[in-house]
Amino acid sequence: SVAARGRADVEVSVASAIAVRPEIREAMGRIAAEATANAVRHGGAECVRIEVTAPDGVRLRVDDDGSGFDPKAPAGGKGGGFGLISMRERAERLGGEFSVVSRPGAGAAVEVRFH
Repeated sequence: SVAARGRADVEVSVASAIAVRPEIREAMGRIAAEATANAVRHGGAECVRIEVTAPDGVRLRVDDDGSGFDPKAPAGGKGGGFGLISMRERAERLGGEFSVVSRPGAGAAVEVRFH
């Protein structure tokens, strides 16, 4: 489905019949919301794609067409800021693996895997 959120289109794709613990489902929802908000607020994204798949465990991927950033930049700059830190901590607290791939001018992709 496609829904308007702020000034971006959000496309959501969820594989059917994914069974996860409630705390992981909640964490994934919060991470998706934070990644989407960051893409629109900081990256000026016009389109954000949220995908949940279950190839081996469960995987959440949020990618956007925004301005991108340097994930290695210090917190508080336009890089690995506090939103990324909280998303990483939320995922790792539940045993998830968190990654972010981005570069200036190339959008961003946030991915979380739970096994």
